Amino acid sequence: MSDSATPGELGAFISYSRRDEGFVAELKAELEANGLTAWKDEDNIPPGAPWRVELGSAIEAALALVFVISPDSIASDECRKELERALELGKRIIPVLWRPVEALPESLRHVQHVRADRLDVTAAAAAIVRAVGDDPEWTRAHTYWTARAVRWEDPERRGSLPAGHDLRDLQDWLAKDAENREPRPAAVHQRFAAAARRRRRRIRRGAVALATGVVAVAGGLTAWGLVNQSDAIVAENTAASRALARQSSAALSRDVDLSALLAVEASRKQPTDEARDALHAVLPLVAPMRHALTLHTAPVTSVAYSPDGKLIASGGEDSTVRLWSVAGRQRPAGQPLRAGAIVHDVAFSPRGDVLAVAERNGNISLWQVAGREQIGLLRGHRGAMSLAFSSDGDMLVSAGVDDTIRLWDVPGRRALGEPIQAKVGGALDVALSPDDQMIATSGLDGKIRIFDVATRKAVGKDMQQGAKDDGVFALAFTRDGLTLLTAGGSAVRRWDVDSHRPAGDPLVPEDGVSELAVSPDGRTIATASDHTISVWDLGDENPTARLLPGHTDAVNDVTFSPDGALLASGADDRSVRVWDVSTPSLDQALTAKGDPVHAVAVSADGKLIASAHDKSVRLWDAARRVEIKPALKGHSEKVSTVAFTPDGRTLLSGGLDGLIGLWSVADHTVTGAIACDCSGAVTMLAVNPAGTIAASGGIDNKVRFWNLRTQKLIGRPIVAGDDFPWGLAFSPDGKTLAGASLDHTVRLWDVASHKLLGSPIRGHANEVRTVAFSPDGRLLATGGRDQSVRLWDVATRRQIGAPMTRHRSIVASVAFTPDGRTLASAAQDGSIRLWDVATHAPIGEPLTAQSSNVAGLAFSPDGKLLVSGAGDTVQFWNSILWTRDLSAMRRFVCERIGRNLTHDEWDNTLPDDAYRATCALDSQAPKPVTTRPVIAPKRTFVLAPGDSAKVADSNLTCSAGGDRAVVCGFEAEGNYPEGSLAIGMTPDKAIVVESTDNGLRMRHGNSFSSPRSGAARPRQRTQSPKTFTLHTGDAAAVAGTAIQCAVRAAGSIRCGAYLRGTEVPLTPLLTLDRARAKIIGVGPDGEHKELYHRDHGVDGLL
Repeated sequence: MSDSATPGELGAFISYSRRDEGFVAELKAELEANGLTAWKDEDNIPPGAPWRVELGSAIEAALALVFVISPDSIASDECRKELERALELGKRIIPVLWRPVEALPESLRHVQHVRADRLDVTAAAAAIVRAVGDDPEWTRAHTYWTARAVRWEDPERRGSLPAGHDLRDLQDWLAKDAENREPRPAAVHQRFAAAARRRRRRIRRGAVALATGVVAVAGGLTAWGLVNQSDAIVAENTAASRALARQSSAALSRDVDLSALLAVEASRKQPTDEARDALHAVLPLVAPMRHALTLHTAPVTSVAYSPDGKLIASGGEDSTVRLWSVAGRQRPAGQPLRAGAIVHDVAFSPRGDVLAVAERNGNISLWQVAGREQIGLLRGHRGAMSLAFSSDGDMLVSAGVDDTIRLWDVPGRRALGEPIQAKVGGALDVALSPDDQMIATSGLDGKIRIFDVATRKAVGKDMQQGAKDDGVFALAFTRDGLTLLTAGGSAVRRWDVDSHRPAGDPLVPEDGVSELAVSPDGRTIATASDHTISVWDLGDENPTARLLPGHTDAVNDVTFSPDGALLASGADDRSVRVWDVSTPSLDQALTAKGDPVHAVAVSADGKLIASAHDKSVRLWDAARRVEIKPALKGHSEKVSTVAFTPDGRTLLSGGLDGLIGLWSVADHTVTGAIACDCSGAVTMLAVNPAGTIAASGGIDNKVRFWNLRTQKLIGRPIVAGDDFPWGLAFSPDGKTLAGASLDHTVRLWDVASHKLLGSPIRGHANEVRTVAFSPDGRLLATGGRDQSVRLWDVATRRQIGAPMTRHRSIVASVAFTPDGRTLASAAQDGSIRLWDVATHAPIGEPLTAQSSNVAGLAFSPDGKLLVSGAGDTVQFWNSILWTRDLSAMRRFVCERIGRNLTHDEWDNTLPDDAYRATCALDSQAPKPVTTRPVIAPKRTFVLAPGDSAKVADSNLTCSAGGDRAVVCGFEAEGNYPEGSLAIGMTPDKAIVVESTDNGLRMRHGNSFSSPRSGAARPRQRTQSPKTFTLHTGDAAAVAGTAIQCAVRAAGSIRCGAYLRGTEVPLTPLLTLDRARAKIIGVGPDGEHKELYHRDHGVDGLL
């Protein structure tokens, strides 16, 4: 039996024309001989059975549809309907070409065919069996859920909806990398799952109690209540968050925008670890993005910056040229220019007043930029491909697929002399040297030629990029005109213009190269390939590419802004993207050019980085990310350790030559040298917080203390254990020194007496390589050869929790963030992990250094930067990569993506939720709360149970319940209109609820611990409830609680926990106006973070 079918299972439905009966009968027999059950109408429809019903049922049950292609099957309505039904159900389609046809349906054009016209029937059947058997578990699941969904949608069969584990299985199946697997889930599966989720919610709503207390409202309002936060709803949101996170991960390699937006929505559904991981995964990819401009309706073929950098022009296969304003949020600058054909190239004149457009029909149109009017049309080419203006803008050079180069007088709108015969197999690109003396062109045959502008003759020998059939698609001169860069085949080559010889090694992007651009300063080039842009620093001896992923289809053109800070690109995905290439990447690496890094340190002010190398120390500017030369040289052997004094004026270095060097940071001079007398090597240094004492460790297994003022040894050396100390760290108060030893222990010494404090700390199974104190001195972090990271209580010497064991090689370095909440650990395999100190949980996926064997870690004083040393690189990591602030991550993503989920994307991923703009909620940073009291009401009314407060000149009413609760909503005729929003608050819950025909239904809730002190004093229950009128500036306090609701603007209310008029940290705030309801979290420092946002209210209902 084949893997592609199990007994009793239908493997393939054969769709065919009766005229191909003979071949199909043979094919069916061969398929079944290979263990694949096949369905064919004449053989499998019982006499008297409704044949169309039988056909439909067979297609639903089949693992795949085999479509036998012939002129008759293509013309057959029945075959077409069978194919359409299979496509509707998302079935795997296997086209079998039996007899040639002139044209195929669109649905069959891009599917791999079985060539039965070239194979015998046995081979054709074997190919079909292999195709059906691909990913059998997935295919069977697809068939199973198809049958269930179709039965449910059929009113005569009306199958059951999945529930419980069954529904979870369906949702898990839909979330499994479905975009990259065949057959793909179809709309019928999404409808089936959505209906099941709706049914589950209806059941839950019926089971959830709708009241935490009954509120009697004057005017005939019936009983209302607040909804307790439901564990079931939290579980549902958690599952949805995890599913969205999985979809985000699946989309990451093919569509960065979609992946990022799904991660944003996942984090909003529920702040799960999976949602955080998905956000962390997209952050480095979206970091360089600045704008995505998406008004073209066909592939974008060309982009250009205006000379002043204020405009971008983009041309496309939609025969339009669009101008975009670069200032602020980029947007269209006027209506598009209508070209006469598909646009191949656009170019601004040096003065920026004229835009030239090369069109497929061979014409070059000239446009006045200011007036957006066409001012000329240059004819001559049979297909204009590329344009270049002279430096004064009076001459335009063009190249065409007719293999000619033409020169044009721009003011006169006429040709300058006869065309140049390029002889490059069809000219694809043209470039003019900076002095306007030479023209370079390239073409389809891989040849590059240079012509003298004055004589129109070729200069020197031809240059050959590669194979003759490898076209050279792009070329550009460097600013000095001495070098020509060419892009074609799989590489970028540099040519000496004088000798026409290669200059240096080629640059080889991962996915080939189709376009290039040179920055204005000539230091950087950008190359384009299938989906990715690569940016290269030509200043490096061995340039490596910085990748800019984001486009979802082939990138056709790239161009730098005049200042070189931005890069614009156009692609087949119909978008123009703008990238920031001047800001360092989130994981920027600086190379020491073959000089290995052995340790790193950050100065106390965060401005300088020091790195230890072979016989030298290098200093780096942390802000500008450049080396501050010259290097500090003086050691005769490898420098193994470096440390700054707290004032940042002195740098200490220790080497295998047994010396401790003291260096002036200001002028890079030696201010002292201490001979350690430690058997030839200083392995580790640490400086106390006062900057007066340094501790050193050596291979003689001893620790020494040094007076940094006198540069003399303090006391006698301390024996560090049975092996030499690998790591040293002073406690924040400077009273204790911790040492990590290769004898598997950690020791603590009293700095004043040099005495060992207690017994050595044991727990690691092997050598301990690194040690660090937390900023408050209460914790000690260690890492070692056993690949674990451990936390210890300094006071008790006990290990806290289980070891953190995600590393797969020796842990070489650990470091705490300045706030002590996060721990970084680095391993020799190049992985860097961030850990939550409180929970020991890893934060996101590990960071991967450019080189293995990470030798050191250090945080900047503000915690925004992590510096690592590995191989010959010093790498800078931005804190956004490990932040736990979801709002900050969402803002970071949304500011760069520049769009929201489309309605189609929303329907495919969040079919049960009302559409909202994904990035609208995080478009602005939350404003911090001021230190003055937030509520300073004109008047405060105290609400006893049953009392209510109406907001003046509106239908907004807040009513107090008997359980010290308050609910606020918009009344209409004594009731809340169905579909409107309300907010509710008890002393420990904040809830957004929605009015339905059955009462109030919870939309979102947050529990909290609210203080009882400072609450309004309860008053006696009166005989009849009271109604107060609140004007702007008034507040209503709920008796016996800290809850106050304030009218801060007309027609809106804000409720929260307040003490003496000030928001209580770590409690939510509720806001309600006619359009929306929100829950806002108050952080420990008073900052606001939006936790929930619902975008409909009573507008349109009243």
